[in-house]
Amino acid sequence: MSDIIETGEVTEYPIERHVATHIVNEVGYGGEISHAELNSLLECAEPQGRLTAADYQSYTFGRLAKIEGLKRILLNDHFMLLDNVRGNGYRVIKPKEQTKHVLKDFRELSNKLSNRSISQLSCLCTDDLSDFELQENADALGTVASISTMLKRQLAMTGVTLKKIEGGK
Repeated sequence: MSDIIETGEVTEYPIERHVATHIVNEVGYGGEISHAELNSLLECAEPQGRLTAADYQSYTFGRLAKIEGLKRILLNDHFMLLDNVRGNGYRVIKPKEQTKHVLKDFRELSNKLSNRSISQLSCLCTDDLSDFELQENADALGTVASISTMLKRQLAMTGVTLKKIEGGK
């Protein structure tokens, strides 16, 4: 057990830096840390009793800011990628899984952004637009669709390359 669990004493500040040291020393690559343990280590006790919306929002945003800070410290200082395990906590991605994990996230986020942008550009009330503004919108829609298609093709080729490197089909 680390000193933070045994003594409850924080020896590094900000607290995220101290928790990062604990994760490096006690959790390691491939290990998981529960939401409850992470909340305790980050000193983010869940508020008790009835909360106003503002109080709950303040707690939630404060906790998320600490977790994002922890993720940055782990990645930049210790080369460890922390990933959310929905409903359980967080897992430290193993180095051999990191590239595939990052590309999967990138693919999902880029698809989501492309679809949202295309939808927003397509669903437009054109009644009050000038010919120039209509052309500008059509050009933007074509650009986003083209970039989206090129990105999907490139990511598909990257997936094939990763499978070859790993010895898959």
